[in-house]
Amino acid sequence: LSVFFNSICFSDHNPPEIPMKTAIISIPPLANIFFISKSTHHTTNKKPHKGGAFYCEKVKIIWLHPTRPATHPDYLTEDRSFYEIFWGFGWAYETSAAMARIVCSGMFDEIPGLKIIAHHWGAYAPHAEGRFTPAWENRNAVMGDEQSFAGKLKKPLIDYFKKDFFGDTAMFGAQAASQAGFDFFGADHSVFATDAPYDHEGGAYNIRSTLEVMNNLRCSDEDRQMMFEDNARRLFGI
Repeated sequence: LSVFFNSICFSDHNPPEIPMKTAIISIPPLANIFFISKSTHHTTNKKPHKGGAFYCEKVKIIWLHPTRPATHPDYLTEDRSFYEIFWGFGWAYETSAAMARIVCSGMFDEIPGLKIIAHHWGAYAPHAEGRFTPAWENRNAVMGDEQSFAGKLKKPLIDYFKKDFFGDTAMFGAQAASQAGFDFFGADHSVFATDAPYDHEGGAYNIRSTLEVMNNLRCSDEDRQMMFEDNARRLFGI
């Protein structure tokens, strides 16, 4: 499925009435999987994702895919990114920021049962775990920008990231980062993906290195079965 999903995310099979780079899969048994990807930079019509505006009732699950253009500067005093920083760090930031806006806006409370897979094992979310609760909530309450969320969410900030999002295993063969993703999301909220065919070997490297990482994870065989197959079957209804 990893090749299929990436092919869809970078395709132009988008219904014209949807004002962002998305794809709604209509091929059984993967019907009603909603992809957010490519040129929107996790926005809809240049607005951040918040509330339920971009969620369709028939959609079973959303796959959040990052992107950022080279024209997005690394520093405000510049007019473009250099050294591929927009990709190397910027894409993962886009995912992380989108996750935070979705959580803090109350979308998971607004739409019970909403399921979102955050690409690359949740980007920077596992590495920011210590900032979520109570540090982030307290900073927002004290330094508020009229968008306070601390008193509005139904549960601690950390619980939304760990239990309402799912992460996928596309980590370019990074063992330590993959272990962090697994430890953060757990086997029950992780699904297998490789980012194929986007590597210097046409996908072979990402598939090979991801399988090696999975085999070396500090987890049980039952955990691997969940990530390789069981979770996808449950989430996608296949």
